Amino acid sequence: MRRPTQLNFSLLNHLLGYLLFVVAFITYALTIEPTASFWDCGEFIAGAYKLQAPHPPGTPFFLLVGRLFSLLAGNDLTQVAYWVNMVSVVCSAGTILLLFWSITLLGLKLMSVSKHQLSTVQTITLLSAGVVGALAYTFSDSFWFSAVEAEVYAMSSLFTAFIFWAMLKWDSVHNPRFANQWLLLIAYVTGLSLGVHILNLLTIPALGLIFYFKYTKKISFWGIVKALVISGSIILFILIGVISTLPGLALKLEVFAVNTLGLPFNSGVWMVIVGVASSLGYGIYYTQRIQKVQLNTLVLAFTLLLVGYSSYGIIVVRAQYDTPINMNKPSEISRYVSYVNREQYGNNALFYGPTYESRLIDSQPVSGVYRRRGKRYERVDFKPKYVYDQYMYFPRIYSQRDNHPTLYRQILKKRKGQKPSMRDNLTFFWDFQLGHMYWRYFLWNFAGRESDIQDAGILMPHQVKSSLPEVLKRNKANNQFYMLPLLLGLIGAFFQYRKSKALFMINALLFAMLGLALVFYFNSPPVEPRERDYIYVGSFYAFAVWIGFGAMALGTWVQQLFKQSPLAVLFVSMLCMWVPLLMAIEGWNDHDRSNRVFSVNSAKNMLNSCAPDSILFVSGDNETYPLWYAQEVEGVRTDVRVCNLQLMTGAWYTEQLRRKVYQSDALPFGLDQPHYARGTNAYLPYIAATKNPAFSPQTAQKLLQKGMNLKQYFQLLKKHDARLRYQSGTRQLHTFPTQKLVLPINKESILKQGIIPEDKKHLLNHQMEWVLPQKYLYKDDLAILDLIAHNEWKRPIYFSTHLDAKSYLGLKEYLQMEGLVYRLLPVKVQGASNGYVNTTLAYKNLLQKADWTGLNNPDIYYDEMHRRMVMFSRGAFARLAAQLYQEGKPEKARKVALFCLDKMPDQAISFDYYTVPLIGILLKAGEKKRGVDIGKMLVQRADEYLVYLLDHSPHNRQAIITHYSILGQLAQLFEQHQLPEAKAINGLMMKYYQQLK
Repeated sequence: MRRPTQLNFSLLNHLLGYLLFVVAFITYALTIEPTASFWDCGEFIAGAYKLQAPHPPGTPFFLLVGRLFSLLAGNDLTQVAYWVNMVSVVCSAGTILLLFWSITLLGLKLMSVSKHQLSTVQTITLLSAGVVGALAYTFSDSFWFSAVEAEVYAMSSLFTAFIFWAMLKWDSVHNPRFANQWLLLIAYVTGLSLGVHILNLLTIPALGLIFYFKYTKKISFWGIVKALVISGSIILFILIGVISTLPGLALKLEVFAVNTLGLPFNSGVWMVIVGVASSLGYGIYYTQRIQKVQLNTLVLAFTLLLVGYSSYGIIVVRAQYDTPINMNKPSEISRYVSYVNREQYGNNALFYGPTYESRLIDSQPVSGVYRRRGKRYERVDFKPKYVYDQYMYFPRIYSQRDNHPTLYRQILKKRKGQKPSMRDNLTFFWDFQLGHMYWRYFLWNFAGRESDIQDAGILMPHQVKSSLPEVLKRNKANNQFYMLPLLLGLIGAFFQYRKSKALFMINALLFAMLGLALVFYFNSPPVEPRERDYIYVGSFYAFAVWIGFGAMALGTWVQQLFKQSPLAVLFVSMLCMWVPLLMAIEGWNDHDRSNRVFSVNSAKNMLNSCAPDSILFVSGDNETYPLWYAQEVEGVRTDVRVCNLQLMTGAWYTEQLRRKVYQSDALPFGLDQPHYARGTNAYLPYIAATKNPAFSPQTAQKLLQKGMNLKQYFQLLKKHDARLRYQSGTRQLHTFPTQKLVLPINKESILKQGIIPEDKKHLLNHQMEWVLPQKYLYKDDLAILDLIAHNEWKRPIYFSTHLDAKSYLGLKEYLQMEGLVYRLLPVKVQGASNGYVNTTLAYKNLLQKADWTGLNNPDIYYDEMHRRMVMFSRGAFARLAAQLYQEGKPEKARKVALFCLDKMPDQAISFDYYTVPLIGILLKAGEKKRGVDIGKMLVQRADEYLVYLLDHSPHNRQAIITHYSILGQLAQLFEQHQLPEAKAINGLMMKYYQQLK
């Protein structure tokens, strides 16, 4: 019974938990991004607003909750993003609440005392531990990042926190009847969590240990191993049995029912659904009748898990309605299996597989890919199994994509063709995958962060801002925690280990499964498109528990020193509170996204640069998803059809492009959809006509010298002409016989449309001629050429200026830059290797129509992705200014340069590589002093940063080359204008040249 002098722990525990929820909620609400962030957020917001199908494996439960929150925007469509972002705010605040309660529950077990028997000093110690741990996680870098944007990781963290807290609650209940209710709730929430992210499954081993320690009086090593094996088996059962095998079984039965038995579509699917539901219903009835409580609980738990997982039904239902965002179109079971298994991303071997130097020697079909054709299923492709000449256990250096082999060789110091050893493999795993891609992120959160620049390092306690180069000093993500959170967490881990090895094992397993196990599972390649720290927030959650126990440890030791003095314990607790307070102070400016709107404005600027009813080719998440958001949510320029080049390799996407969406009519493909079906025209190699006996020698020479009519090529392709066929193993491929292409032009029709500028009309010929730079075509290349050939110039065709060079298919001399986009026109400007500038349209689009709101505000935080997009925008201004000057309009060129510097000043977003051409315009157009001042500043910064990079990050070749190039360009500019500073810059160039060679 609680003594009158004791504090009411239960009341304070609840009140403090709710108070921490409010603190976290206010923190995240004040720093929330008001619109769609870069990366996946635009897609998720658009998907939630109209309940569409985002990229595999889908996030149905997140979409449903996001849809509810979006209704709070009312009729103001610009507020939809804000309210869907608020889903993450609420979920993150809830995570902090549950973390606090989890720490106090674990703390009670560490103290081995009932909550009714706590003394005042113990209550203060325990509650302070919860507050310190919860607030440390509140202001941790990675968790805060996900808390203020519409991504799945905040909701996933909430589920992780809830499942862990619920298991601790189950552990504290001794009546089996009520305890089992907690297990059933955990099973249902686990099922729901699968509709957000599968990461929560990794909490199961920690829960298995809690279960084992509760029901086992004599703890043994093999008992722990058995508990972990059973827990791991549950994960595999859910991953393989529920997520993969059940849909796979439904597909097999569906094909059999339709093709063999002649039943209607979906008959096999309903057989599986009814069969599983009936089996579970009978299992619940039978186990209850025979009074098998544990077995009944198990069957009920599995049933509830499936009920939670059934949120995936919304994906299938909405996909059948052909929503504008309908990734992989999982409207039928054959597509759904591919969707939920993430087949488009491929599988990386985890235990045994090839290396980056392994040579592909064979491709064997493993299983068929089926699609509906008429009233039955037809096999349209095979899932291949690739056979290599060299394999390795535990393959970490496996990727042969893009430039990955080159990067592996650089990291491991290997020559091309030199086979890597197991030692190389383990070195890469230890240094890069563990060290660079996990422990670096861990220390960002609890030690300090150098910057937000890609591959930035940690900030050690001795590194003060004044000793850093200006580039890092100005970076708002430069956070110095002096390793205090790390130290407190290590003290807490030691304290928990000394007090209870069982509880330490539970927390350590949670830390490892949500961190180190993920490192093994993700098997990171040598370069990622962005930092991936957000996937490890569950591991950092476990460490925050130890931070709380660190405060408890200090409080406990003070109790022993000062004879249970409440004031002494309270004083130590206040000292510990400085740790999360320091994290909040350091992290606020680089997590405050309020007033930041450029991600969506950049999309609107691109759309508004296009002529009416355009076709716009873009690439990558950060171009596509903001564009989707702008069109789907705010209804901006829905007449423009956005075509993502990566998605155009999918048959489902080209199928979508063939239908009208909003104000955009179907795209004018010449080839029928079967030519873009899966397993067809995925790869078309170049086989020279002279090497193909189907062509006569005269025809072959003519094709190579004069080119091939693009329209005629598609006519032959459409007829599956034998002259375009090539046998490759068991597959028959289509080819193209010449790299030189010709497209006839109706000059009179083109001139009537008025799309050719007056000064370019003399360049209009009776045909376009160009050479493909590559010796192969992928399906997206084929689709682009198809549209160009059959569009008949009725719809304007645009390319983003951010695409890689090969995506332009050798058409650069036909591309007119109109600001942030290139327009394809049938006029060729010889030597325009980067397109040619239409100064009238570019001036209008960049200076009059574009919205650059907020880019001149130094109080707004712009991370590296935003700075990169601003860099591209500065490049567009520089090209416009240079062309205006070349046309004899120096005053207008000066105006453009000054406009850019005013809208995107150095104070808000540091000047960069693309600022250098603007300096050239300033020097030429009467702004010599300003140009010199900016140039000298860039020289000083480049010099400082190169010194730092060569000393601390010599492997960061890209940054070194970039800043060395800045020096080279400025040296050339200053020499051209006979400025005295040129000599000093050349001296710096020589100094670094000696170090770099």
